[in-house]
Amino acid sequence: MKRANELIFERLAFSNRGVRFFYLIDNKLYSYFSTLDNSKIELDYDTKHCIAAHIGLSYLIDLANICCPKRIKIKTIKLSPEQLDFWKWIYENIAIERAYDEKNKLLFLNTHWETFGKIFDLKNTKNKVRKKRILLAVSGGKESLTVLKIFEEAKAKILLFFFDYLDKNSFYAKRAYAKLAKKYPLFKINSSISHTDALSKKYRCKDYSLFVIGQLIFNALLVKDEFDYLVIGNEYSSNFGNTIYRGQPVNHQFDKTIEFAQKVNTYVREFIDNDFTYFSPFFGFYEYKIAKRFFSDKKYLDIWTSCNNSNKKHNFCCQCSKCAFIYIVSLPFINNTILNKHFWKNPLKNLGLCKPLIDFDEIKPTDCVGEKEECWLSLYKASKNRNYSSLPVVEFFGTNILPKIQQKLSLIESKINEEHTKYKYIPKEFKKLVMDQMR
Repeated sequence: MKRANELIFERLAFSNRGVRFFYLIDNKLYSYFSTLDNSKIELDYDTKHCIAAHIGLSYLIDLANICCPKRIKIKTIKLSPEQLDFWKWIYENIAIERAYDEKNKLLFLNTHWETFGKIFDLKNTKNKVRKKRILLAVSGGKESLTVLKIFEEAKAKILLFFFDYLDKNSFYAKRAYAKLAKKYPLFKINSSISHTDALSKKYRCKDYSLFVIGQLIFNALLVKDEFDYLVIGNEYSSNFGNTIYRGQPVNHQFDKTIEFAQKVNTYVREFIDNDFTYFSPFFGFYEYKIAKRFFSDKKYLDIWTSCNNSNKKHNFCCQCSKCAFIYIVSLPFINNTILNKHFWKNPLKNLGLCKPLIDFDEIKPTDCVGEKEECWLSLYKASKNRNYSSLPVVEFFGTNILPKIQQKLSLIESKINEEHTKYKYIPKEFKKLVMDQMR
């Protein structure tokens, strides 16, 4: 790892095409650009610029994760000590994964933060007109598509939100966008950053986690007057981290957790919009249970993908931990012929890929994957199917895992299928709907 001396969020600039965010890293200029339809944004000047500054802060987290600066200066907005603590907390919880992956010291903990610029006092949003509409973030993953199914059946007023990083992996997201645009009003943002490959090479960054959910939330606030609730399909298993490194918890899915949702809701209500609520109907459900609901019909199977390495040829790369987990957790609910139409290569043939997802002694991969108990239950059911029983991963499970957990399987199944939060984080007007749909 090589550290930058200084990262500065220098300024931002609106244009007809969107907004550009400018950063200095050791006196060299870099930028993000968000393409959006400004005609749909009906905010006063201060509100618009305050939200844009927060979008820029959410991108700043990615840049800081790449260059691990000794100093961070924010010139676009003056943050209170409480606000600054919030962004420090986010950075530290995301940067820990890179430190763990590269076995580095926790250098990000001694980064010095400063903030300058304008103070925005936006306390005029309390009495906005309620539209009783949800803004649903859609990616093509089974969680977001299952949320869409649930609210469709309730005939809710839905506005869809697509966020595209304009990379080679966005082909299937674009296909989902094209299909759903015929049915629902949409808000879409395209985001690009210059020179990330060069930056990663310069600062010896092998890989870094994006602050995806935060970027979704702060970009969505540009149309905050169009919805009452922002819904993202984040699951219960995201609350369980991967490991402990130098005394610090590592959680690849940190920004999908309930803790993050609570803190970001509090932050936005205090400093940007009093009426804001972000939630997931699946905060209490394991991914296994969500898969069961998703595969209860074939609706949206044609636009389904959850792989970060998808391309025009394959909607699942079949070589990452996420693909392996999705394949395994889908086994009890979908015919193998249909499943194999989506997966060009069967992950159950690759024991090295799947073993960290099921073996007692292996650490959970730093990817968007669920818990080992979900995989155990799925593989137990798959082991009874002759199409899967002779495959290496199923055989390994039958020999090394099943004998140690067989007496606990009924308890595991009960646990994996229940809701674990008593629907505490779902707004009261949607509780019965979610309960009925997920039974």
